[in-house]
Amino acid sequence: MANIAIIPARGGSKRILKKNIKLFLGEPIINRVLRQVILSNIFDQVIVSTDDISIMQVVSDSHNIDIHSRSSDLSDDHTGTQAVIQNVCYEMNLNDYDNICCIYPTAALLRAKTLVETLSKFNKSNSDFLFSVKRFEHPIQRGFCINDVNKIISNESARTFERTQDINEVYFDAGYFYWGSGRVWKAQKSIINHSNEVFVYGPLDSWDIDDIEDWTVAEKLASLL
Repeated sequence: MANIAIIPARGGSKRILKKNIKLFLGEPIINRVLRQVILSNIFDQVIVSTDDISIMQVVSDSHNIDIHSRSSDLSDDHTGTQAVIQNVCYEMNLNDYDNICCIYPTAALLRAKTLVETLSKFNKSNSDFLFSVKRFEHPIQRGFCINDVNKIISNESARTFERTQDINEVYFDAGYFYWGSGRVWKAQKSIINHSNEVFVYGPLDSWDIDDIEDWTVAEKLASLL
């Protein structure tokens, strides 16, 4: 049984041009992530799956990185991560019993020690997956929608005025990493499932980067760390 990291990094980002190799505090963001992966010293193999020659060139200088050349039909805006990891598992002949960690190339605040800790947790669990989550800072059950002139257009919640301390905390996928066996990745089993385990990030310990404003916040947080 081996521990394998797979970083899915396609080239066609829309909101942030060349997002996966954009400079983050002076270095390509994917290299920042790869450095933590390597520093963890727990992986027998590190694979970057990409369709983009620029990404291949950026990561080729990293030590002990294998490149998986992703096909165009798995590189569009609609292809899910699980399909990509499944494809890598089959094409790279990964074992059903390997511990495979999918790590996103823009997980800018990822730390090596977190990978070490979560591998230990995953090995002790009976879960198909172990993945990172964060807590909504304000109860989502009290939310409502507004229109483009800032008027409320939807308020279906009966809990809008309920005390926050009386509402269960709700969590969301932090979009940093996912531990699973080769078997469950190949089967594309459900990740967000009641039987799976999570690693809870604090509010400032991870930051999902969707747009340039997120990028700016993540750089400031990384500078503080």
